[in-house]
Amino acid sequence: LVRDVCGDRAILNCTRCFRVDDLSDQGASEKFDLIILSPENLAPGPERPHTRISIREAITAIRTLKNFQHVPIIATAVSGKNQLALEEAGADLVLGLPFSCEEFKDSVRRFAPLPSEVPAAVENQLATGWKRTLQRLAGQMAFSRTGTQ
Repeated sequence: LVRDVCGDRAILNCTRCFRVDDLSDQGASEKFDLIILSPENLAPGPERPHTRISIREAITAIRTLKNFQHVPIIATAVSGKNQLALEEAGADLVLGLPFSCEEFKDSVRRFAPLPSEVPAAVENQLATGWKRTLQRLAGQMAFSRTGTQ
């Protein structure tokens, strides 16, 4: 869904974390433009591999991320009873259940640092540059064909 929103306006590098400790570690050490998480579906770590984290652990993770960098955080698929707690923890947007693809796309558009449009002048320069390159290649190919006959 994020790729649908970004289209050809941005290069998208994604990373995935299944455990809350990985999320906190990466969020503290790497630079992100947007963090999207489903806090009620993160695993706690290697010591409890088959359980889910508590809402307190999710709150701690969001606060940790916010302490290390100023990045928008979107929490998705959050049950109604946990929405306010995650907002207070620092999530910029909390999307509840049921999950809505269109609501999610709108939130990505709102928080992702995407250019609104490619300026026409830049687009024309790129098109002109490609046209010249293709003309040169076509001329070289024609020259090569006549030179070998």
